[in-house]
Amino acid sequence: MNTTTLYPNFEFFRSCILEHGGPDLQEIAFDSESKAYEACEFLLNKRRIRFRAAKTTPKKSGQFVTIWKRNPESGVTMPWEKSDAIDFALLFCADAHKKGFLLLPESVLEKQGLIATAQNKGKRGFRIYAPWDIATNAQAKKTKAWQLPFFIECTANSFTTLFDHLK
Repeated sequence: MNTTTLYPNFEFFRSCILEHGGPDLQEIAFDSESKAYEACEFLLNKRRIRFRAAKTTPKKSGQFVTIWKRNPESGVTMPWEKSDAIDFALLFCADAHKKGFLLLPESVLEKQGLIATAQNKGKRGFRIYAPWDIATNAQAKKTKAWQLPFFIECTANSFTTLFDHLK
């Protein structure tokens, strides 16, 4: 599989990790069903990470990303679950001029109701509002506010920040 063609944002992330002296990714597994969002899972610094690339949509600000899996028994899509043992969701965002990552620890995925738990049904997707996006309504502003502390813009120092979070 040519991941540079099929998963260009993932390969950008991977090359930046190596370029900035980070370890190579281990146990990479691509999800062919979610190629449109460059879905894959890997280990980095012994942390289990699920990667997705968010997409710009024509009528709303921000970007949309899916975070579902397929139930192997029923074939129905379902939200990620707490029992999936995800340490972080790494969600890539870009516009014509900027790139960045939303790095969400499992505790934040749970707190925001994004993964299924005994108390919450979870979600199959949600909107991401990068620092450069304009939140146009109350819900967008609220979402952007909780996301901003977890957003890492791609700069010369951003991968050091990323490594610090993944220790």
